[in-house]
Amino acid sequence: MLINESANRVERGDKAVQRSSEILQRIVQNTKQTADVVIEIAAAMKEQSGSSEQISSAIEQLNQVTQQNAALVEEISSAGEDLSTRASELFQMLQAFKVKNANEIYDEFQSYDQ
Repeated sequence: MLINESANRVERGDKAVQRSSEILQRIVQNTKQTADVVIEIAAAMKEQSGSSEQISSAIEQLNQVTQQNAALVEEISSAGEDLSTRASELFQMLQAFKVKNANEIYDEFQSYDQ
């Protein structure tokens, strides 16, 4: 009886070791899968970080170009106002002169020939 009981205990111990081995193998597989997921997440985060940096850089460049454009618009506006003022002054100066039309010039020229 003692031998049978010992044999039963050894058999139960063997089954427990087998189950433990199977559970440990599943734990190892799950750990590998978890590690793979963590690696994928890390790669995605790195890619997102790079994309975020590119977007940030592009936005900064757009801001710089926008500021340059705004400065150019101010310069063009100022130049336009200056040209308008000068054109007005020139027009007023030209009002002092009386310009003959082509017929009057022709008639005067004809009178010199006679």
